Amino acid sequence: MDRVSYSKSLFAKKVWENLLISDEIRDDLSMPDFIQLVLGQILFYFLQSQRIEVIDDPRQINRDLQRIERTIILAIRK
Repeated sequence: MDRVSYSKSLFAKKVWENLLISDEIRDDLSMPDFIQLVLGQILFYFLQSQRIEVIDDPRQINRDLQRIERTIILAIRK
């Protein structure tokens, strides 16, 4: 099994199944949608904070990551 397949399988078993069991995520959200949402937020933040406007203040980084977390939760929660 290659690394991508293994990672997908591991994610499906450890994260996605637990999200489904919790019954707290929207019914219309698929696993690819969820991955795209999370990775999109993280990738854009990386580009923004490391390439566009370098942010090296740990407090600012923490606030930004908390905002990203809230954004993701609001997007997936029922």
